[in-house]
Amino acid sequence: MPVWIGVDDTDSRKGGCTTYVAAVLARRLEEIRGEDPRLS
Repeated sequence: MPVWIGVDDTDSRKGGCTTYVAAVLARRLEEIRGEDPRLS
């Protein structure tokens, strides 16, 4: 069953832009689910 997660506007003065947050999330989801996440 697909799961859709939206990540938007996570930029901050301390770092952690949206692209970085999405990459970390994708890596963790891969560890949990054991499959490559599909990004769109």
